[in-house]
Amino acid sequence: MRRYLAIVLLLTCLPALAIAGFNYVVDPVQYFRPARFYKPGIYTQERFLYPALIRHQPYDGVIIGTSTAMTIRPSLVNRAFGGQFLKLTMNGGRPSEQAMVLDAALKHSETPLRTVIWGIDPHMWVYPVNDRNQLYFFPEYLYKPDPLGVLRSYLLSRDITAMSWTSLYNHRYNQVPGIDLDNVGNWVEYFAQFKYTCSAVETQVSKFVPRDARVPVTPPTPEAVAQNGAVLNANFEQNLLPLIRANPQTQFYLYNPPYSRAEAFYLAAKAPGALEARQRFKERLEQLARENANIHYYDFEQWRDITDNLDNYYDYQHHSKAINDAMFEYMARHPGLATSGQWIEAMRGLSYQDVFKQCFPQEVEAARGTPRP
Repeated sequence: MRRYLAIVLLLTCLPALAIAGFNYVVDPVQYFRPARFYKPGIYTQERFLYPALIRHQPYDGVIIGTSTAMTIRPSLVNRAFGGQFLKLTMNGGRPSEQAMVLDAALKHSETPLRTVIWGIDPHMWVYPVNDRNQLYFFPEYLYKPDPLGVLRSYLLSRDITAMSWTSLYNHRYNQVPGIDLDNVGNWVEYFAQFKYTCSAVETQVSKFVPRDARVPVTPPTPEAVAQNGAVLNANFEQNLLPLIRANPQTQFYLYNPPYSRAEAFYLAAKAPGALEARQRFKERLEQLARENANIHYYDFEQWRDITDNLDNYYDYQHHSKAINDAMFEYMARHPGLATSGQWIEAMRGLSYQDVFKQCFPQEVEAARGTPRP
C-alpha cells in the first residue's frame, strides 16, 4: 500500500518537477546563473531583469530612480564619477520598489558599494510606503531571500515556463539582441519620439486644469501642508533613511529632478499645500546631507532657467536627455546644490496664462488688454 501511494505521489509530482527542472535549467531571467547555452536578451519589463544584473554583473555604483532618469547612459556616469555603474531605474518606480532594488544591490555587490546616485522624484514619494505600481508586476521574491516564493512563483510558474521557451526560440532564430548594459532601462529612443515644446506641455496640463485657473493668493493652511507631507515623511523614514544609515561606507548622491513650472502650477492650483510639503521634504534631504559626510544633495528645481523654459519638456515632468546628462555631470563636479522655497512664494496669484505665455504670447497680451503688434 505504501509503495502504491509513493508511486501515485511521484506520478502526481512529476509534471511539477519537470516544469521546475526545465525553468531551473533555462533560468530565463538568469536568477541562478548567467545564461550559458543561449543568448539572453533585454526584457521590456526591467523589474524582471535587474535581479540578474545585481547578482551576476560587476559594479561598484548604481543609479536608482524613475522614468525621469531613464535617458541617462551608464557609460556617461562611469566617465564622470569613475567606476562601473548599473542603471536600475524603473518606470513609475514606487519608493518601496526602489528601496528593495537598492537593498538587493547593496547586499549582492562583490565589494561594498562605492556610489549610489538616487533620483528622488517627489511625485512618486507621495505614494503609500508599501505601495507597488499596479501597472507593472514587481517580482519581490527575486529581490529578497524567499525560497518558497522562488519555487512557487518562478520555478513552477506557467508564465516563466513560457518565457523559458521564448528565450530558447529567440536564441535559435537569432531574434534577440544581447544585453548591453548601456541600454538596460534605456528610454532614449522612446523619449526621442516626443516633441519637447511648450505647446505639448500646455496640452497635457489643460486636461487637468482649466485655462482660467489661478494659484490662490493666500498661503495654504498648516493643516494642508501637514496632510500633504505625511506620506513623504513616512517614505523618508521607511524607504530611504534605513538604507543610508546601514551603509555609511557608501557615497549617496540624492537629487530632485527639475520638474517644470507647469507641474508646480498644476500642484499649486489643484492641491494647496503640496508644494510647501514637498519643500519641507527637500529640506529634510538637505539636512541629512549636512549631517553626514557620505551624503550629497542636489535640488535641480533650482535650475529655474531650465524649469521655466517649457520647451525643455514633453510633458510637465519629463525633461530632455541633454538636461539629464548635464545634471549627472554637475553632480560629479559639485558637492551639492542647495534647495530654496522662494520661487514657491513667487507663484502666489499666478495665472494659467502667465505660466504658458511662452506658448501663446499674443493671446496672453490680448487677454491683458495689450494691443497685438
